[in-house]
Amino acid sequence: MSAQTSLQIVGIPVELLVAILTRLDYRDILRCTAVCRYFSDVVRSSVQLQYAIERGAEGMADGLPTHDISTAERLNCLLERRDNWRQMKAKKVVSLSLDDNCLAYELVSGVLAIVGNKPGVYGNEGRSHLTASWLPSTSQDERRVVFDDLGLVVKDFAMDPTQDLLALVEHRMDAMDNMIGDIQIHLRTLSTNQRHERAKVPVLRHGIQQSAVNSTMQIADDVIGMFLSFPCAGIFIWNWTTGEMLVNAYHEAWLVHDFSFLSSRAYMLTIRNMEGCLELFVFGENHFHVASLSLPEIQQDVILNLMRTHTGPFTAGAPPDAPFYVLPEYRVHVLTLLYIRPSPHRLVRMVIDHAALMSNITEYFETKAHSPILKRWADWGPFATRALDYSHWRHWLRYVHGRRVVFPGQERTTVLDFGLDCIRNPSGPTLEDYTDPSGCPISISTDTVTEPTELPAGGHFKAPIITRLPFRIAEFSNTASEHGIMIDDQRLIGLTEDAENNDELGEIRVLCY
Repeated sequence: MSAQTSLQIVGIPVELLVAILTRLDYRDILRCTAVCRYFSDVVRSSVQLQYAIERGAEGMADGLPTHDISTAERLNCLLERRDNWRQMKAKKVVSLSLDDNCLAYELVSGVLAIVGNKPGVYGNEGRSHLTASWLPSTSQDERRVVFDDLGLVVKDFAMDPTQDLLALVEHRMDAMDNMIGDIQIHLRTLSTNQRHERAKVPVLRHGIQQSAVNSTMQIADDVIGMFLSFPCAGIFIWNWTTGEMLVNAYHEAWLVHDFSFLSSRAYMLTIRNMEGCLELFVFGENHFHVASLSLPEIQQDVILNLMRTHTGPFTAGAPPDAPFYVLPEYRVHVLTLLYIRPSPHRLVRMVIDHAALMSNITEYFETKAHSPILKRWADWGPFATRALDYSHWRHWLRYVHGRRVVFPGQERTTVLDFGLDCIRNPSGPTLEDYTDPSGCPISISTDTVTEPTELPAGGHFKAPIITRLPFRIAEFSNTASEHGIMIDDQRLIGLTEDAENNDELGEIRVLCY
């Protein structure tokens, strides 16, 4: 920078310079601190710019403008919450009871919703009911909405509280546990259980070719996706606001094992072909296959029996009571891989960087490819993933949120954080005993892992699996007989079964950070 240019910039009012810099990506703001001492001083002394940097590094976006809180308060709240997660020290612990037979559940944007059935739902009487709990946080108490009669029998549901959207899959009374003839998805508001005003078609319908036993449903912004996994693998995606069907595809059930949105216009399938692979698709005006990413090669006598994928929920916007929220693209995906052979079986959890998956879609369009991009494991996996051996794998879904993952164990719970903070502020191993706000003594150990993890080939793989995605690990002793644990950006939610009825939830323990 020339001396004349430097003097011209120094002449700009600080308020105007800050306003200009806040429009930059947080990485560009950090680069500006290396331009000159004046820029560095401006950035370091500005609360707005420090907030923009810390919020960006945490993968957060600003909350709704109606949230009346100053920038300094937002920054303090952000830093405090980050420290709470880093140390795994809850600031508030609340026990709740939903007293509900749990047929289906969801945790999205701080709302835990459970659908249950009353006696007689498989006869001529009875309807499903729903309880939605806006979970407590460090600054707010719990509130809930209860609908005693949804007006139909529900097989499954999905929701996005940021759009006040509740999507209910109707259970056909003549179909028992199957869906026969057609799919019917009722589009309602979570707040009133009435027809959603943005849905031009109140009930999405689609005829299916045969009975379907297993199905899951997801929402991503303006689209709803349903995956039928048995006896056929069907993928159906609608624009829920217009009622238009965007994807209607069938695959062999033995080949396609799971489905997940990558964005509101892209999705991923897990494919069990030999060693397994991930197939990436885009849809909208056209629907096509853009990439196939292979997993590590396996021995000839090994079968990849299970290949599930899970990630945090997609939301269209900010929760109304949040000063900031996690961006949809700031996430990881977790593959659960079960390899079987005569003896022993092997369970592997593979955490995948979302940006690495999306880069293949970008590459497809930038190179104007005419066929799907094909990549071997060595060409994409080692730096984009972290593979870990696990023995315990029975738990509820919603164990991933943003770039954090929680795994329950018999005696200790493990939280893995793949956020940028583990690189910016790495910390050595720590071990601490502390008493949480409910009076429970807890032992906490933490560490940052930047060195590669090597899974021995053993009798399952042709070569050791070496992966390098950095993360921070925290382990703490379980404080209750939780059979499942969920996570969002502000909480861990421990779930216990009713001692007398395993179909009902017992106490729900909410740890607020």
